[in-house]
Amino acid sequence: MAKLPESIGKYKVEALIAQGGMGAVYKAIHPTLNRPVIIKKLTLRGRKDITERFKREARILMNFRHEGVVNMYDHFKLGLSYYLVLEFVDGAALDSIIKKQRYLDNGVVAYILYHAAQSLHYAHEKKVVHRDIKPANLLLSKKGEIKLVDFGIAVSDEDSEEGLTRDGMTLGTPSYMAPEQFSNTKNVDLRADVYSLGVLVYEMLTGKKPFPGGFSPELVVKIQKGKYPNPGKFNPHIHPVLKHFIRKSMKPKLDRRYRNLIPVIKELEHFLKGYDKAELSSIVADLAAGKEPAKPVYRRQGRFFLKIIVPVVVGIIMSLIGSFCYFTGYYNEIFHSKSFGAIVFSAKIPGATQPWNKVFINAEIFQDDDNLIPEVWNKKIIFRKIQSDVEEGIYIFRSFPVFLPKGAYRAKVEIEDELHWHSFIVLPEGIQKFDPFISNAMVVSSGRKTETSSPLSFKIEVSDILTGNDIKNETEISISRNGIWVELTDFENLLTGKVYKFRLQHENYQSKIFSLRIKDDQNILRIKAGLVPHPGS
Repeated sequence: MAKLPESIGKYKVEALIAQGGMGAVYKAIHPTLNRPVIIKKLTLRGRKDITERFKREARILMNFRHEGVVNMYDHFKLGLSYYLVLEFVDGAALDSIIKKQRYLDNGVVAYILYHAAQSLHYAHEKKVVHRDIKPANLLLSKKGEIKLVDFGIAVSDEDSEEGLTRDGMTLGTPSYMAPEQFSNTKNVDLRADVYSLGVLVYEMLTGKKPFPGGFSPELVVKIQKGKYPNPGKFNPHIHPVLKHFIRKSMKPKLDRRYRNLIPVIKELEHFLKGYDKAELSSIVADLAAGKEPAKPVYRRQGRFFLKIIVPVVVGIIMSLIGSFCYFTGYYNEIFHSKSFGAIVFSAKIPGATQPWNKVFINAEIFQDDDNLIPEVWNKKIIFRKIQSDVEEGIYIFRSFPVFLPKGAYRAKVEIEDELHWHSFIVLPEGIQKFDPFISNAMVVSSGRKTETSSPLSFKIEVSDILTGNDIKNETEISISRNGIWVELTDFENLLTGKVYKFRLQHENYQSKIFSLRIKDDQNILRIKAGLVPHPGS
């Protein structure tokens, strides 16, 4: 057995996880984040196709940013070997869990399928086909997360298969491969992943593969004919939603399968409304930790409950309308037009890859007071989607009018991993439009929490709050360090998960201080500060 290296590059090696003829997998420690990582090693020995696939996996993961896909931190060559540094998932692979549990409950299967489908849909939107979906490539963490791994034989529209896949070559794991993969591995599309996902669900529900055995002519014929045992034979309690998914996803003919995973995700969202998501996540965590899981409870909403609601629906609607008019402040437009003004905010998010209703956007308004910045009571900014272009990945949100007494304010807007601060004034001149929030955030699904600090990118713009003229070059921008103000440079090393104070000073304007708490998952900070001129300036 080879001696365990003390380190690989800058990473301190802790353990050897697996080893084979072409490489090894190690557990190591990241030198600056002080957190465990996985290092995949590939030793170069004349196999150009293997080397190119290893580098392709790195290119694919470098462009991915999704909570359901394992993160890649680094990729480098050292000596005669290539290395990938990946996120360490503390838990277990789905195949070992199935082996121990035999089969899983409907709710747990639907929950795992839902997250796996979201991750795969994200990859498909990036024009990447995984081609090796199986239980061993889904990891369940002790935090209740579900991660898709191993894009080693994935194919992307941006990469050519020339020289990597020859006629007659078969890539994948036979029991999970779609019929077309055996004859057309080179040109399969996302429906091959959909098929494999159906096989995976079959195995989760029954503990058996629909087509067991190694690669053989007999296995290929069975898969191409689509004849497999009814899963109800092994588990009579499979929910119809999951039975339907297995039947449709495992159709041997391409045109009869799901064309993409969007309808699957929507159907599972509806089905999972009957479960407590926190309970399902806890069960996944127990499975990953090797504990015996509890049985999730499916909560049906009976007709009696609906009968109770119907008589009061009209009253509730009327109350909501009245509350909306009061709390949004529309009555101020009529009764206090001389002392109140209204402002409308817009947020444009290019580069979005998830459905618009998955976008995390939260906004609040504060009075502009450097010494004490209380939130204006009940003045949340409520956004609604007014435009989306799925092909271009552009979403535009616009707020309902926010009615405020005339004066100076600040708006705090969180868009995914970005934090925006903007200064503005409200005048009693009708409804003003304010379109400052243009975000480059990569939109991901929910579950935005991280546990460690990471580099914070920042941009500060300074203007005259009345005219909008740029005055940044004449403004002194400082940051507080242990109570002492020092000049802020563009190369300042800031981290997330900290509290920072910024001061803006100009001889002709009133100084302004921003005291901000940056969350762990907010990697981008943008401040657009409007300074108020001194009287007579």
